[in-house]
Amino acid sequence: MRYFNLMGGDYGAKAANISINTSQKYMRIVPQKGEPDLSESDTHPGAPIATNYWYVKFDLKACFDLSPYTAIQFDLVAPAGSDMYFTLTQHLSDCVTRVIDSVYTTLTKYVKPDGTKKTVTIPISDFATNLVGKPFDFVHLKDFTVVNLAPVGADLRLSQFLLKGNCPPGTPTQTGNLPLPVSATANVAPTGVTSTAASATAAPSATGSTKNGASAASSILGFIPFIALL
Repeated sequence: MRYFNLMGGDYGAKAANISINTSQKYMRIVPQKGEPDLSESDTHPGAPIATNYWYVKFDLKACFDLSPYTAIQFDLVAPAGSDMYFTLTQHLSDCVTRVIDSVYTTLTKYVKPDGTKKTVTIPISDFATNLVGKPFDFVHLKDFTVVNLAPVGADLRLSQFLLKGNCPPGTPTQTGNLPLPVSATANVAPTGVTSTAASATAAPSATGSTKNGASAASSILGFIPFIALL
């Protein structure tokens, strides 16, 4: 089963439990300590070895053009002492072959968690180079990955996940019309992913229209409502 956001990309986790609060509209992530993930190690040389991770894709093909955007932004509630790494993964132009990840950056570079809601804004420019010092290819993005969420067992609450920048035509935006996702019920949730309400229903349309080139626009990667597909 795969879960999809409003932009059509799926998301998930390894060694972390995810639950969706459909009434208060946040995703709860509780990191666990998993086995060290040594897979695809050639794509992240010198990076921290992941014992857990969470990822989100921005389109169905996992080959997203991130170049019109300036920042990834979300709200986070995390206990004091929490930290995690952020990175971008990339494909070649064939949208299949994975190549070197971007440099890694940390949560505490942007905010200091203290148990209250913080807005985390990560400039896309922070990922301008990959792990071997070459330019990162923002045109064929695979996903945004959060690695080694800590501490183990923490209650991390993520909401209002946005891409900020010049949104292309047809992108779901804060100022534009939202798509109407299919409802997803809790009893079809995959292992490690649950819903705290009976169903996540389709969102009403926002007013206004999508504006190409509007620097203030933000693309919505909403997890509530969400789509679950077998």
